[in-house]
Amino acid sequence: MLNFQKIEIESFINVQDKLQNEVINECGVSIEPLYAPYGNGRFAVYKDLVVCLFSDKGVDYCSIMGTFNTKDLQTVILDVMQNFETLTFCYLTKEKAEMIQKLYPTAECFTDENQNDYVYTIPDFINLSGKSVQKKRSQYNQFIQNHNWTYAEITTQNLEDCMDITEKWCARKNCADCMYSCEKEVIRSLLKNWDKYPCKGGILYTDNIPQAFLICEPVGNMVMGYHQKTCAPIKGLSYAIYIETMKNTFADYTYFNFGPDLGIPGLRQFKRQFKPYTQISKFNLKFIKNRDILTNV
Repeated sequence: MLNFQKIEIESFINVQDKLQNEVINECGVSIEPLYAPYGNGRFAVYKDLVVCLFSDKGVDYCSIMGTFNTKDLQTVILDVMQNFETLTFCYLTKEKAEMIQKLYPTAECFTDENQNDYVYTIPDFINLSGKSVQKKRSQYNQFIQNHNWTYAEITTQNLEDCMDITEKWCARKNCADCMYSCEKEVIRSLLKNWDKYPCKGGILYTDNIPQAFLICEPVGNMVMGYHQKTCAPIKGLSYAIYIETMKNTFADYTYFNFGPDLGIPGLRQFKRQFKPYTQISKFNLKFIKNRDILTNV
């Protein structure tokens, strides 16, 4: 029944309106994280639901976004499970996971600390409040005081600067360590469609040379942080791009979702030192057809 097509930003943008009721304060859910990481994703639309399928490291996943009701949810699950012996439903809020488990009580529910979203209040993030971020505050101040820097919001006029930063960042990295199948190509696709996609962001320049950028998506009262790149190891630059973007482009929003740390020790330390307002758990439900579907219909 569901008609799946390849996840590409050009086509997936068209379903953005179906996600406006997604409760972002509960779970960091948006379009971009689903099409970007895997490059093998497919999606379908059923009434007010957007259903995404993708694979990562040999595991098949399904994300269902939009406005849930029990009948439509069950229709989607039964349809999708026709093609899988095992499937993990991911990016679920606690409430949605509980709704599904009431329908399929034998499905295995679990969370992964590595996938928890770090959420900050934007005023605290901008001000680097607290002793734990004193070193960050010092390095940020050093950057501000010691460099001839300027900030600009990302527009269609400076997209090439973002790509230039990305190319230089990529040249310093090992492809095997990339968080995405190829983050450079994800960013290239995003910039290509900048006038269509609801993203905003900022670029930092020193002596008129582009050095760093940050791309985010505002959804509701929360800003979702996606891609941040620097092209040179300048002390304080990585802090400055976050702070200046929040200060100049997103100061009217309440929360900044910095995303998960993915279990990477350095990234976990970096995000925890900012003292998050809260961490949001994303729930998963692992379905095995013979155990969970055939015995619960």
